[in-house]
Amino acid sequence: MSSPEAERRLRQQGADVDALYEISARIEGKVDGVDAKVGDLDTKIDQLTDSTNAQFGTQIARLDALEQRTDARFDVLEHSNEQTQALLAEILERIKRA
Repeated sequence: MSSPEAERRLRQQGADVDALYEISARIEGKVDGVDAKVGDLDTKIDQLTDSTNAQFGTQIARLDALEQRTDARFDVLEHSNEQTQALLAEILERIKRA
């Protein structure tokens, strides 16, 4: 191989290396951009998770309160039903005696 040919190949290899560095720098920039977007998405997901958990907490508290009120109403109805049954039993007893 002649000296000019070796120099040409050496320059070509240097240009190829420079092009690879440029490509590598562009890829690194794109990876950094994607990494930043993923970081933003992580932040948004964390915010949504916190918001959703807070909403679930609120709904659970409301359901607990509703369950307590419903249980209290059923207790009142059950007590009223027991009183009504006792009264009906007493009326039937009086009717039998009459």
